[in-house]
Amino acid sequence: MNPFSLALKFTRWAEGGYTVDDGGATNLGVTQATYDEYREAIGAPTQSVTLITMQEEAHLAFLFYWEPAHCGDMPLRLSVCHFDAAFNSGEKNATRFLQSALGVAVDGDYGPITAAAVHSANDQLASAAYLSVRLQFLQRICTGEPPTKRLNGYRNRIAYLKTYIQGL
Repeated sequence: MNPFSLALKFTRWAEGGYTVDDGGATNLGVTQATYDEYREAIGAPTQSVTLITMQEEAHLAFLFYWEPAHCGDMPLRLSVCHFDAAFNSGEKNATRFLQSALGVAVDGDYGPITAAAVHSANDQLASAAYLSVRLQFLQRICTGEPPTKRLNGYRNRIAYLKTYIQGL
């Protein structure tokens, strides 16, 4: 299986099916707004996110998250971590997690310094640091909330991701 497929396999599992949350209607982890943007980008009429196919979700994930986040330029474990974060928290936040984990200036832009740090990083150590940074962020955004299903879900997602990449 190629790196994108391995990353998508985990993220698809973690995102699940249709739900309505604070991001609105979401299916396969894709919000209605993102699905509308994707459909417009490929010259197709907009439609309900309930109708998204797995092929569309994979194409959207590749175009909107894998490519812009430079996941294909990373070692396998780090690419899977980074893709899942980009899909779940946005490419800029994911890049901030990456930069923090690699000890470079955190600006959310994947430039030559970040790329060099990625290429010199130990995949196993960098991905462990990445997951730690990401979990701290997710805990921060839940600050002020009582322990909730949302925070527990984030913790579980990171724990499952850690186990998943260890098996790669």
